[in-house]
Amino acid sequence: MITLSTPQLTLGVSSHGAEPRSLRDAHGRELLWQAGDPWNRSACLLFPAICRHTDDVIRAEDATGTTGSWPMPKHGLARDLGFTVIEHDETRAVLELVSSPTTLTAYPWDFTLRVEYALEDATATLRFTVTNTTTDDHGAGTTMPYALGWHPAFAWPLPGAAGDSATAGPEDERLPSSATVTAPPTAQDPIAQDAPVHVVEFESPTPQVFHRLTDDLLLPQPHSTVDELGAAGSLVPLRRSHFEESAVLFPDVADTAIVYRRLDGDGPRIRIAWEGFDTLTLWSAPGGDFVCLEPWAGRPQETGSTTPDAQRADLRHLEVGASRTHVCRVTVAPGD
Repeated sequence: MITLSTPQLTLGVSSHGAEPRSLRDAHGRELLWQAGDPWNRSACLLFPAICRHTDDVIRAEDATGTTGSWPMPKHGLARDLGFTVIEHDETRAVLELVSSPTTLTAYPWDFTLRVEYALEDATATLRFTVTNTTTDDHGAGTTMPYALGWHPAFAWPLPGAAGDSATAGPEDERLPSSATVTAPPTAQDPIAQDAPVHVVEFESPTPQVFHRLTDDLLLPQPHSTVDELGAAGSLVPLRRSHFEESAVLFPDVADTAIVYRRLDGDGPRIRIAWEGFDTLTLWSAPGGDFVCLEPWAGRPQETGSTTPDAQRADLRHLEVGASRTHVCRVTVAPGD
């Protein structure tokens, strides 16, 4: 495990998948889900696919227009491969994954994925740089399509806040039955029935629509953020029932930021800002005390689609020799 630290923040990163496994605030409180049942990850990287492709295969055309297919596992390859540690000091680490004969059996392009973690005060900056290093046509052309996402699972409830003890009752019992975000809980009644306990606060206009998945493929039908999630102003309340059907995907949220916090302001606040990502996805699993707040560049394939990746507008595309960097910044205000 690679450990980076400042007086305000400590980050632990595994070379397996270049995955953050621990994020502790100035009080030493763990903010990431510690991989286990029902989800054996903490904050994995999604590359070169997010969720699934139709029939679990990438489709691509060679120079003659012949379509081939390659088996692609859910969420791509990177999270299950070992990265090489290129640099490492007290506050910064750089890890790298390079294409190989093994990756070419599933993804017919050569690439380098470089991941940099850097701490400064209470902020962790994550830089994901993708480079197309293809020199030969592996039957798929040389322009490289890809998707990239970060899948961090944060503690839910957040630690160190009033009313988050085991005696407080199930999360849904603390949230309103209506779709309206009401006044925050009072100090006398921190788990008031008429208010959610945790929210996601958008710093840009709250998306008016979201999308769902079916069998980890994208459903095209839009849903109302206000009517179905109870959004009010900049706030989207978090309820376990929101994730019973699937994850919640907010499209068209490029280069913005959110704050994950308790509605009443107690406890830590986690701000996530991003550049080069265009979708924010929220997800949790039944029985898991976590909520995933995931910036994505690219999306799952739409259900029923067999469009070759090179023709998909919902993916990123790199010409030979080109690079693109996607950035996330996580800032932790520890609160009381």
